[in-house]
Amino acid sequence: MLERVKEVIRSYGLPRTIITSFFAALCLLAMVVNIPIAPLMSDILVRMGMNGILVLAMVPAILSGIGLNFGLPLGVLCGLLGALTAIELTSVALRPSSLPLSWPFLWPPSLALVMVGY
Repeated sequence: MLERVKEVIRSYGLPRTIITSFFAALCLLAMVVNIPIAPLMSDILVRMGMNGILVLAMVPAILSGIGLNFGLPLGVLCGLLGALTAIELTSVALRPSSLPLSWPFLWPPSLALVMVGY
């Protein structure tokens, strides 16, 4: 049995095993304390998605070699700016009354921002 656990940890990785175990323990503790699971899971998925976008926004800064101390704030700000731009362009572009004024925002890079923003 102990060899099987060691094999799972070796194949899955120790950090992932610790994180998964901690997450499972928190979910069990939430059930013991009577915290509703559905909103908890919804919040977890939303935060994972937001953090995933912010991490992806940091990748170009890290690959260009400007360092994490500068890349972290720059990547986070760029990710937030991209999300804000996508939300704002969508709200302008979907109003029929402002469609003639918003046609420049409907070109493909803007549509890509909209898709990434959601």
